[in-house]
Amino acid sequence: MEKVFLSNMPPFCMYGNLYFVGSSRVSVHLLDTEEGLVLIDAGYPSMYEQILDSIKKLGFDPKRICAIFHTHGHIDHYGCTLRLKAISGAKTYISRIDNDIVNGKLDLSWTRELHLDPIEPFDCDVLIEDGDVFHFGNTSIRCVLTPGHTPGVLSFFVSVPGEEGIKIAAMHGGVGLNTMKIEYLLKEGWPITNRERFRSGLRKLMTENVDLVMGNHPQQTHTAEKYQKVLKGESVLDPSEWREALLSFEKKLDKLLAEESPFAIGNALDDRKLPLLLSRNEMLAVLLREEYGKLPPAPTDVTFEVEENVVKRFCAGNAVADRVTLHCKVNGKAFSFPFYSVIPLKSGKHPFFVHINFSSEIANRYQPTEELIDNGFAVFSFCYNDITSDNGDFSNGLAGVLYENGERGADDPGKIAMWAWAAMRVMDYAQTLGHVLDLDAGAVCGHSRLGKTAMLTGALDERFQFVYSNNSGCSGDALSRGHAGERISDIVQRFPFWFCENYKKHVDRENDMPFDQHYLAASIAPRHLLVGAAAMDLWADPISQQLCCLAASPAFENGFTGNAFFARIDDAYLEGDIGFHLRSGRHYFSRTDWNRLISFIRLHQ
Repeated sequence: MEKVFLSNMPPFCMYGNLYFVGSSRVSVHLLDTEEGLVLIDAGYPSMYEQILDSIKKLGFDPKRICAIFHTHGHIDHYGCTLRLKAISGAKTYISRIDNDIVNGKLDLSWTRELHLDPIEPFDCDVLIEDGDVFHFGNTSIRCVLTPGHTPGVLSFFVSVPGEEGIKIAAMHGGVGLNTMKIEYLLKEGWPITNRERFRSGLRKLMTENVDLVMGNHPQQTHTAEKYQKVLKGESVLDPSEWREALLSFEKKLDKLLAEESPFAIGNALDDRKLPLLLSRNEMLAVLLREEYGKLPPAPTDVTFEVEENVVKRFCAGNAVADRVTLHCKVNGKAFSFPFYSVIPLKSGKHPFFVHINFSSEIANRYQPTEELIDNGFAVFSFCYNDITSDNGDFSNGLAGVLYENGERGADDPGKIAMWAWAAMRVMDYAQTLGHVLDLDAGAVCGHSRLGKTAMLTGALDERFQFVYSNNSGCSGDALSRGHAGERISDIVQRFPFWFCENYKKHVDRENDMPFDQHYLAASIAPRHLLVGAAAMDLWADPISQQLCCLAASPAFENGFTGNAFFARIDDAYLEGDIGFHLRSGRHYFSRTDWNRLISFIRLHQ
């Protein structure tokens, strides 16, 4: 097909009730449905008057717009959304993931790169999940998640009634490779695996039968040529074009990858300009003074009240579940908290987990207790809120014991340090069970904020031979310098109570800090640390998590083996004393994570 370029693309009917109302640079499509006008994308901010004019030239009233669907969260596709919504009251639609771009939580809108003025952040009305279908009278829109260009690109399959019957018009929501170049991925902290996810999306879409191809940029799918055919009275339906277009996009990806040094870490760590590692005691002193606060004092008068066999025939009779209450005094004041002990009945000494848990349940979505028992592990778990609440109230639980008036000094402990203190007390109890536990194979583990807690626990308490941090990101297992997701300013604004008061002074001054999170990881040496990351957990920033492991590696006898290439999905670097694995999916403590941890412990036990 001969290429045609039009500086001002006129609006035109593509087929049936499907129209083009965009420009020569970016597409906007319109569907005239029984329930109102539906737009797919909303163009650059400067296109508002042009879009209105195009709609009117086709004989439609822009006030009839009832829905605006977005392929992805780049400003050239949502630039006019708020203004169009203001005149019509239209509902707005976008993927749940990319909604965090348009509302400003993720700085991935390409506003800077396109040299545009930022527009007011907003949340869309409807957050689309993969496979969602929306009906507008006789027209339906099926949505398929195809990440790559952004984390939440949506491709659309539209049933279009017309003179030749109902036809399927389809659009891949984002095929630009500008966001898949290695330099962009490293700069933004995107997982390298986004390129693999883009390819997977292309191949998934190839199985679909499509009559008419749309594109969110006209040059990508010959929109100008389609306009010329319409002028000649020719049909733009072409069942072969869809697969051909997707194959051409995949060839462009292959060309990009062939031209790049594949996934090489290179000088990425040098670019972070990290402070040099110090002795363990020196690094811990800095971390406690500047970030987490000094640890609460050791308890006195410690006793353990054990309620035995609280769940009869637990794990099909293969384990005994006890409810334990620790009673003690802290600063001369009484304090107590409950936790669970689940120990296999099988003979022998068992490796064990101390799981800092979001739940007080003995088994829950983050703790597959029966599977852990079947693998030969004992499990001790407590709910972090039973120690002190996860908010700014310093008058309850352990915080109430430490602070009579609820006020803290500059380096007094935040909530993370208090939860870590509690995990150490659970280890105190485990030490009394040497006849059934392998005390040289105890692991502390946690997810998200409790992954940060697990790292601090393991750094301070050398009785833990294994430490697992799952998706803990900022202020946990990811470097702060160059971090592309959550930053210190974000976490201190929302959760200042997790840290000591001193931490606030490092907001927007990461490059000047006398420490970074590699200090925390290195303080666990010479024991064992495993960091778990998820490819779509951009807030935690998998690249900065892997680089944190690399930066801490010199402290370990057997260093980090993932030192040459950025991880792909399902990569697991478990051979060194500091390990890292990357799975598919989002922020979650999954069975895959637990299985990687079990493998890591067995490898080094």
